[in-house]
Amino acid sequence: MGTTTLLRSLFEHKAWINEGFFDALAKLDAEARSAQRHAAIRLLNHIHVVDRIFAGHLTGKPHGYASTNTADTPTLHALRDAVRETDRWYV
Repeated sequence: MGTTTLLRSLFEHKAWINEGFFDALAKLDAEARSAQRHAAIRLLNHIHVVDRIFAGHLTGKPHGYASTNTADTPTLHALRDAVRETDRWYV
C-alpha cells in the first residue's frame, strides 16, 4: 500500500468515526446530559480547529485561529457541517 493510499484510508476512517461521534451526541438528552454534551462538543471543536490549523500549514494559507479552540461553542449541527467539510478536504 502506497503512502497516498494509506493516508486516504486513514482520513476516510477518521471521517467515518466523526460521523459516529456526531450521531451519538445527537442522541444524548440535551437537558439531562448538558454538561457532558457541552464538554464533548468543546472537545470535538478543538479537534476540528486543530485540523483546520494543520490544513492551513499544509497549504501555506493563513488559518485564522489564535488558539486551538474557539471562544464560543458552536451548535452541534454547525460543528458537524464544518467537520464534514474538513473531512472531505482531507480525503
